[in-house]
Amino acid sequence: MSIKKIAELSGVSPATVSRVLNHPEYKCQSPAVRERIWKAAMQLGYTLNQAARNLKLGIVAEQKVYYIGVLMTRTENLDRMIDEMYLETTCACDGLIIIGKCNKEALKKLNRKYKCVVSVNRNSTNYEVDEVLCDGKKVASMAVEYLISLGHRNIDYVGECYNEARYAGFLETMRRHEIELDPSMIIQTHQTETEGFHAMQLLLDRLRGGHRSVVRLELEGKLMIRDSCAPVEESGWSDYCI
Repeated sequence: MSIKKIAELSGVSPATVSRVLNHPEYKCQSPAVRERIWKAAMQLGYTLNQAARNLKLGIVAEQKVYYIGVLMTRTENLDRMIDEMYLETTCACDGLIIIGKCNKEALKKLNRKYKCVVSVNRNSTNYEVDEVLCDGKKVASMAVEYLISLGHRNIDYVGECYNEARYAGFLETMRRHEIELDPSMIIQTHQTETEGFHAMQLLLDRLRGGHRSVVRLELEGKLMIRDSCAPVEESGWSDYCI
């Protein structure tokens, strides 16, 4: 909203409008003029831009630094880690971002500990904390569609299968393209580093048994991927996708 428009509506100069709006202590010649200016400003939706005003006056606002912690829940020692965080006598972070699943009791603890907590996940925490929800089913479907577009038909799955949106997206897309599923190439595993490693070893053993020359793998998970890749690289398979 420009000073000029307020001046036109109130019938005074832009300089007068600027003095009235930006300097509360300014004594206008007539109280009626001041009232007319503020009435025009409110009618036009004027709001004071404090940052611009400070800049004009040469006032430098104090710079505050915020520290945000990040908790990755795909770990085998999550409960112990949360207990240690909760028992810390000092909290150096202004807020916490939780990436992955977290049970309600843990969320309550963290919510009491930190000023602001945001959960980034595929499933709602029932509003225990602020949330950013991801569409796991759509993400998995897009990944499979991409692999199919490259000409791949042997697409395997390693990850959670029960009540898991990404697995549902994987199945739905494979069936939509009428690609026959091989149950032995779908490995159910929890998303931890250790289980991811063993699940990938199991899948590779089955692949070797089937004498498949080229394999395309879709690895579901985050931290488990790091250890899942190790058996793949050691095996000599050259065509896999995360």
